[in-house]
Amino acid sequence: MKKLVALSLALILCFALVACGDSEGGDIVGKWIHDGNEDQYMTFKSNGECIVGNAGREIEFEYEVDGNELKLINVGREMVSEFEVDGDTLTITDPDGSTMELKRAD
Repeated sequence: MKKLVALSLALILCFALVACGDSEGGDIVGKWIHDGNEDQYMTFKSNGECIVGNAGREIEFEYEVDGNELKLINVGREMVSEFEVDGDTLTITDPDGSTMELKRAD
């Protein structure tokens, strides 16, 4: 279980993180694909659940949005990043400045 949590947090570091912007929480709802790879995605549901998929594995998170701040929560651990939605592009920036860009799925 600890490996799963560590993997999920590492995946989030790789997946989830964003440039400053003034985004509404509703803008993030939906499925987002990384680099056109259908196997690497994040799905944000309107009920505060997030599913991160990578290579056939899925990890569930809770998420909260406050302005341009995205908080992902799993097994009591939290990761806070900034995000921006610009049309069909979701950019996430983690605390160390690395960014991830995802495209809205059709």
